[in-house]
Amino acid sequence: MARPNKVWKRKGTNWYYAKIGGKKVRLSKDREKAEELMHRLFGEKKKEDAVANTNVFPTFRKLADLFIDNSTRVDKPTTVRMHKM
Repeated sequence: MARPNKVWKRKGTNWYYAKIGGKKVRLSKDREKAEELMHRLFGEKKKEDAVANTNVFPTFRKLADLFIDNSTRVDKPTTVRMHKM
């Protein structure tokens, strides 16, 4: 199980940090402001991920159509017929 997200104070800098998207991000010198900013940034990151997932990954139908189009151009008719089954 993953650990809950939290802010921590870095030695020598007096800034609060959090790990967002695998990177350490400097937030604020005030703990309450840092926690509020961390939650806001996590919300934005989740929205970006949701949008990115829909745009990056094509549907199965799109992939299958591309495969059949390529097979039609490259393969013999018998092979294309087998791919369509």
